[in-house]
Amino acid sequence: MLAWNRLGSALMAALAERPPHQRNLLWQVFCCPHCAATPANREPDDSIGAQLVAALRTEHAGRPTDLGLARLVARLSAASEDFAALWNMHRAGGPGEGELRVAHPYLATNTLPFTLLTLPTPGHRLFVCLPPPGTPAPFDALAASAT
Repeated sequence: MLAWNRLGSALMAALAERPPHQRNLLWQVFCCPHCAATPANREPDDSIGAQLVAALRTEHAGRPTDLGLARLVARLSAASEDFAALWNMHRAGGPGEGELRVAHPYLATNTLPFTLLTLPTPGHRLFVCLPPPGTPAPFDALAASAT
């Protein structure tokens, strides 16, 4: 992740304090201890994890000799059986929309809609995750917890 706002940092467990290799949405979904409580994000069908792996597979197909991508795949495969299983399905595809499941004490909901967009720079995506309209004040508390 190259940039994020306060809510993103709170939602993704203090991104600024993490080493660069952990500032990656794939790492967040498959390896972050906070995401261990939300296995629905890694299900093989239409989960955010399945979409991210399919997008990575598409990126990898376009850059098969990219050593950075190969290292990322190897690191994630070693760290997460769920990632390795999805990678071995050989699904490819573009990013899309779906639901991010979260377990956060300040959120009144555990499901947040997301959109994942492709950017012109290879390997870069824009991840937009917003609370549903009318989400109550506990989301404000999440923002306050990030300060």
